[in-house]
Amino acid sequence: MHWNKLIAVNFIFSGMAFPAVLFAQDSKDTVVEQKIQELTSVWKQYNSLSSQDFTFTGMGPVHDLLDRSSYATDTTYNNYLAALHNANMNSVKDDYGLRVTGNIADNFKSPVVIEDNIIYRTRVQAGVDWDIFKEGYYGTKIKMQKEENDYLLQKLEHEQQNRSDLFVDKYARVLYMYNIQKIKVLEKRREINARKLDLARQLNILKEIPYVDVIQVDQAMTDIDGMFMVYKSYNDLVSQRISMKDLPGDPFPLVDLDFQELSSRVVQLQSDQRMADSIIALKIKDLELQMAPVNSISLTASLKYNYYYIDQSVGSRDFVSVGVGFSMPFPLGKKNDIKRLGAEEQLLKYESKSAVKQDAYEELLNTVYEYRYKLKQYMNFSEKRVRYRELLRVERVKEQFGDEEFNPLTALNLLDELLAVNVEMLDLQQQMYLQLLKIADKYPGLEISGCIKPFSLPEASTGEQKMNTSVYIWSSAFDDYSNNYIAEYLLLNHVNHVIVSVRKNGANATRTSALIDTLAQRGITCEMMTGNNDLLKKDVKPFIDSLLSGMNVKNITGIHLDVEPHTLKDYKANEQKYLQQYVNMVKAAAEYCKAKGIKLSVSIPLYYPEDVLKDIYANCDKVYLMAYEKPDLDFIQKKTTEEFALGKDKTVIALRAEDFATRHDMEVFMAKLSDKLKTDRFALHDLSRMISLDQDQLKNNKEDER
Repeated sequence: MHWNKLIAVNFIFSGMAFPAVLFAQDSKDTVVEQKIQELTSVWKQYNSLSSQDFTFTGMGPVHDLLDRSSYATDTTYNNYLAALHNANMNSVKDDYGLRVTGNIADNFKSPVVIEDNIIYRTRVQAGVDWDIFKEGYYGTKIKMQKEENDYLLQKLEHEQQNRSDLFVDKYARVLYMYNIQKIKVLEKRREINARKLDLARQLNILKEIPYVDVIQVDQAMTDIDGMFMVYKSYNDLVSQRISMKDLPGDPFPLVDLDFQELSSRVVQLQSDQRMADSIIALKIKDLELQMAPVNSISLTASLKYNYYYIDQSVGSRDFVSVGVGFSMPFPLGKKNDIKRLGAEEQLLKYESKSAVKQDAYEELLNTVYEYRYKLKQYMNFSEKRVRYRELLRVERVKEQFGDEEFNPLTALNLLDELLAVNVEMLDLQQQMYLQLLKIADKYPGLEISGCIKPFSLPEASTGEQKMNTSVYIWSSAFDDYSNNYIAEYLLLNHVNHVIVSVRKNGANATRTSALIDTLAQRGITCEMMTGNNDLLKKDVKPFIDSLLSGMNVKNITGIHLDVEPHTLKDYKANEQKYLQQYVNMVKAAAEYCKAKGIKLSVSIPLYYPEDVLKDIYANCDKVYLMAYEKPDLDFIQKKTTEEFALGKDKTVIALRAEDFATRHDMEVFMAKLSDKLKTDRFALHDLSRMISLDQDQLKNNKEDER
């Protein structure tokens, strides 16, 4: 296809041959040129969209969205509930258990015999009954306690429901706000593609572009209309149901979760569910009031006037009677009531899930992982957006300089793909804020605003260098942290490779295998590590075989030997012997790894002699230099000169967390050392110490805030 050079084929014959054909060809070329110019005009009108960046709100609207104080008490409901409560309490107070009774019975012409051998045709009775327990003084006290209990219970349960309703409202507001942003982008896409589709069809008719190009634009229009319908229909439905007041005009800023802070607050909430405990206590109190003995025992007093008409011959008689009645169940069933109360309490606690969960930490990890996975997707789309913007920049340069290779249809397709990426990024950000709302709703009482922080896209998105970081994981870490926690921690800290130690007993080997599989699923590569100094005297091959036994070898990139002859008590006296044993072990391991198709790496100190280093570098794929105890830039540079000369690409600098006071100090030192040595390959020793360093820093931050 030629967009800026139209080739006219001229047939030169004597006597003006084929003038009609030439005229038709010239006419077609003119139309094609016109359509191409129209496409170029569309490009000129809209290409500035590619250079527009997202504009975000400040953090203020984010805190307003997540602020727990916005879950305000429903004052109107509470006022109505209080009025009903007061009316019920007054009604109970005014009820003393007195009941006026009366009845009349007429047997027409046939007198009958009733109890106490009284014969009558007509009977009239009137009197007063007083239930001393159930409806009297004691019963009134029970009713008043139950009414007060029910009032508090309704109030707390409504607060829970009110919070749920407010969550739904905030959820809808986030959907609505981001839908507006996506609709704006889709409207631009629709404008561009509508004009592009019309011109593409015309160029296809003119045989200048294939029909597949028309189908591509048509498919884009279908996708745009589908998304537009979904977002617009939702906004139309909820626009009358949610408050538009204070809705931000721009998307919220990108934020990250402070996992350590979030987890500490959630664990604290899990052990202090005051509202849930209060509701349970009120429900148990309600059951106790229902099972109170006074509800089962009846003691009544009565005063009655009795009138009996017998017949015409006898006449009538009347008298006043006074009586007392008593009843109670037998047996009383107190033991069964206690058992019922205990069972009900356990059931209520289970249903409310207020008890501390053993897996609360891991459950939160999964929730945070979902959030961070969306954040990772956002970063991936950001990278894609950078690439499209660069491609569009090239197209702008071509068009501005009149380059014959400039193709307006290609440029407009790139612009459409960029705008599609913008929609995806808005959608992911929408999902992230919905996830934050879900976390806040899942853990009532959580001040999630204190667990978020502004997030900037990583250095890789701006073309800057990114650290290639590994971490040692000793088997003792398995006793303290779950596999999910370890995987999440590594992802949070941008660690892409680990060196994992394993005990040889079955339980730990199984746990290690599961960890390696989990890390592989998260894109983190693993080396199997052993620090057995006995390998200096043993055959290393069967030992590595036993190390890999039961492991999914496809998820293991290599074997790491952390054998340290320099730690043996008699090393100084037998240095040459031990170093030779070490070299022999490395060579045997290298031979084994090569046969198995896996890599070999070792950890060594900074003072091995040059001849030993040559053998190590010749046989290993990676060499970790343990720059421990002395975090000094010049010292480490001096001590690693020979190693870098033997193989810079193989060399990894291992630093120890305990050599630094804070995590910040360690990261600053790594950045300076990276600049000094011109390397981005670092390993951190070790996972447990890293976590401790993070926890210490978190504790110090909290103390500073006080």
